[in-house]
Amino acid sequence: MDNRSFLHRLATACALPLALAALVSCDPDGETITPQAGSNSVLVVNEGKFQSANASVSVYEPGAKAVTNKDIFRSANNRALGDVAQSMTVTDGRGYIVVNNSKKVEVVSLPDFKSVGVIGKLRLPRYFAAEGNRGYITQYRAYDGLPGQVIVVDLTTYRAIDSVSVGMYPEQILISSGKAYVANSGENTVSIIDLASKAESKVVVGESPNSLALDRNGRLWVLCGGKIVYLPDYSDLDYAQTTAGTLVDFLPSAPAAQNRRTFASNRSQPGRLKLNAAGDQLYFTYLSGVYRMGIADATLPTTPIIRRKLIGLGIDPLDNSIYGGTGTFSAEGKIIHYSNAGAPLDSAAVGIGPNSFVFVK
Repeated sequence: MDNRSFLHRLATACALPLALAALVSCDPDGETITPQAGSNSVLVVNEGKFQSANASVSVYEPGAKAVTNKDIFRSANNRALGDVAQSMTVTDGRGYIVVNNSKKVEVVSLPDFKSVGVIGKLRLPRYFAAEGNRGYITQYRAYDGLPGQVIVVDLTTYRAIDSVSVGMYPEQILISSGKAYVANSGENTVSIIDLASKAESKVVVGESPNSLALDRNGRLWVLCGGKIVYLPDYSDLDYAQTTAGTLVDFLPSAPAAQNRRTFASNRSQPGRLKLNAAGDQLYFTYLSGVYRMGIADATLPTTPIIRRKLIGLGIDPLDNSIYGGTGTFSAEGKIIHYSNAGAPLDSAAVGIGPNSFVFVK
């Protein structure tokens, strides 16, 4: 869920360079007065290097064309965020940062980004969604083919109170009309959970669904990466058995009546499905580029609007501009801000592995 309506404080020292002097000052008693970010702030989730506990969240200000804090969690809490920031969701004045290899969800208040709780004792958490005073976390149980889970959390205590078994390797979760939809990336299904009864059923889609979107007509879109098969020595993919990805859409009330579009190549796994604020344009990454298509389009687009491989993708709900994350997962990365037409507007250094963006209104 994208939200944008907070003024968060950036913990910075008084001795900043003169270029930032207008942003930070000290009061006569020596207390640092930190600037308040505007309503157009963009939070960048930096995954970090695996097993290095250097995940972070950076703050980018589009108006100033500047990153004003590379690691706001550390600045606010004087400690590291953890190992592998997988995703972040903002809802009801709280930020929920899923830290995969630290097996937790850090909960921060907005605007100050101070820690207000930790949802711990998880396995391998991936994504978070909320409905009322309940949170829902997808998690792998292990990397050995066991079914995944959705952990139900009481958001007043940040304690797990229930769990629902879903498919293998569950990824993104989307909540609509009393149901949760979960992309089971280790198989070819989407789990549908009735939030009242916790009953779970599955609908068959394409192989390896990874991301979801609900358009303005109430249709659920499921982006599927395709079945990946490696050679016996794992030196490369076995392209004779690896399948191409698919994009599937259906009405939740009639999940068996699907539209299905198959990608041309099995040498790239489409991913990172995003939707604009109007709910009528889809964006995704594929073949080292970013593609856009309308929800009424019968066929997949063949020409990218951005010709660059990105490890993170976001669409600003205010102006439909595009944010991309680039780099590796071992050194500081960079974000690139593009116009909706795909023209680069700005770029800035951030943390390691910028994998996603949160727009706070």
